[in-house]
Amino acid sequence: MRVIKGYKIKEPKDWDFEVPADSSQCIRDFLDAWENDSRLLDCYMDELHGTLRELPVEKDDLLHHYYLNGGFANE
Repeated sequence: MRVIKGYKIKEPKDWDFEVPADSSQCIRDFLDAWENDSRLLDCYMDELHGTLRELPVEKDDLLHHYYLNGGFANE
């Protein structure tokens, strides 16, 4: 888990399934950019969105909702 702006957010290794290396790296890059208030955050979000589309639909939906739609805030 990582704490960013008061939210506890799962890292790729915290899921109960294996997140592919490309998606894991994009998640970490996105979280780093968000944590550092990067002005390019939307670029990281777009890249993450693209890599998640390579996952099975249910995992894509889960991770997309969690990271890109703020699902982490509901935990």
